[in-house]
Amino acid sequence: MRLDHERGHRPGSRDQHPHCAARCAHPRPAPPGEPDPGEFSTRPSDYPDTAGNDQVGSIIESQRMAEFVVLPAEVDPALTEENLDLTRPIWGPMPLAFLLADTDPIIEQIGEETGMIAGFSTARFTKDGQARMVHAALRFRDAAAAGDAAERLHQHLADPAESGPTIGAYPLATMPDSRVHTVDTDYSRSVAALTAHGHYLICTFAAAPPTGRAGPTKPSNTPSSCKNR
Repeated sequence: MRLDHERGHRPGSRDQHPHCAARCAHPRPAPPGEPDPGEFSTRPSDYPDTAGNDQVGSIIESQRMAEFVVLPAEVDPALTEENLDLTRPIWGPMPLAFLLADTDPIIEQIGEETGMIAGFSTARFTKDGQARMVHAALRFRDAAAAGDAAERLHQHLADPAESGPTIGAYPLATMPDSRVHTVDTDYSRSVAALTAHGHYLICTFAAAPPTGRAGPTKPSNTPSSCKNR
């Protein structure tokens, strides 16, 4: 099979792909004030009939789940500032470990062994950077796997060796099946909850300064994971 440039085709040209002719036959001029796409179509590509492999299927399902994840601003309207590191598809055990702890082979192993399929997370800060929230929904192969993942992740994350000596369990009377723990530092008090719901696992992390004490400024308060520091 020869590549496009071997046939003298310019990458992105309208005859690059067998389906491109129909998509690009009648390019629309840009409205005044908008970027001009030239001869290239701006119509989205057709949705694939099949994913092709498990990883692509997980990515597609993860992105589809974004529509159904509760946004932090729906919980607290003050949470408006985005964190792109933590707003993303969680398509497998590796990004799950990144979400919960930057990187952690034990979390990756739990994701692998419990059959995590897909997920999506969203994160927001307040404008002053003092409070933050991360909310994610993860999909597993069945309800038993989701419950097993919740218990194993909670036991791992609630270990003082992982999260520091101030970590503590925090049972919720209204949701007794949720696995919840809190962490206190000099600058913040955080709570993390893992709630299995059918074959889904809902992960919620929120942090704010202790009462009467301000946290660090926003630039130093932008974590790459839910793990408190």
